[in-house]
Amino acid sequence: MRSNTASATANWMALFRGLATLEGAPLVADPFAEHFVSLPYRTLLSLSRRFSSLPPAVSWVIDRIAAGRVEQIAMRTRAIDDAIVSAIDEGIEQVVVLGAGLDARAYRMPALRSVRVAELDHPATQRYKRAQLERTQTRHDVRFVPVDFERDGLSEALSAAQFSPEVPTLFVWEGVVMYLSLSAFEATVDALAAFAADGSRLLVTYVAPTPEGVVSTAAERWLLSAIGEPYQRFYEPEAFRKALAERGFVVTEDTGGEQWSQRYQRNREHIDVERLANAVRARNAPPAAS
Repeated sequence: MRSNTASATANWMALFRGLATLEGAPLVADPFAEHFVSLPYRTLLSLSRRFSSLPPAVSWVIDRIAAGRVEQIAMRTRAIDDAIVSAIDEGIEQVVVLGAGLDARAYRMPALRSVRVAELDHPATQRYKRAQLERTQTRHDVRFVPVDFERDGLSEALSAAQFSPEVPTLFVWEGVVMYLSLSAFEATVDALAAFAADGSRLLVTYVAPTPEGVVSTAAERWLLSAIGEPYQRFYEPEAFRKALAERGFVVTEDTGGEQWSQRYQRNREHIDVERLANAVRARNAPPAAS
């Protein structure tokens, strides 16, 4: 991403969550999306809230370009929300959101009000987000730590969050891995494993190619390259689980569009490539389930 401005893809994901929120029976409700996105998207979401015919039309256009991304992001968001609630119910007391972008979980999810939350993200995007929080006078108790995953040491960033490495932590790493080099991905997981106490969890999304090798539409790939945020790496599920296990995180569940569609009774008119791995930091863990 560009070093002096907020991530374009972070704005897109917030826009998609905002559009999904305006559905008749929304799978996810993110009332902050409209306030966090940049001005053109803010105007679009404001108009969409006023005119009910607009969200389906906007989503249709986006889906033609990006193969059903509005629906994908809604399901991905809901799957992670549900996993966060489960982790907190099981006793997690501190949550670190890696590459937080314009994620609004710390502000919209009641479950996160009872735990400590830190957001680690690129300095430019984090500055923009904090400005939006101030502009909208959104109350929060979040610790912000700037970090560039490609250049900065994550160990120092985790220390700056002032969280205890003795307490099980939930790491939420959504929509980031596909934009990182292999070395940055491996260094990040190594740092998390070194910091995390037994019982810590990692929720991480990644892009897996279809059997035909497709990962996105040609239009989406062109747009990502044009904004300076192209996909860097894709992972087969088995290879991804192995990479995590080699660094101390054992995947207990690995799900994608097929499972999410069944779970939430949604359609699957999209390229089914993004997956969510739920992993535990422990010596002994059950095998991965689909």
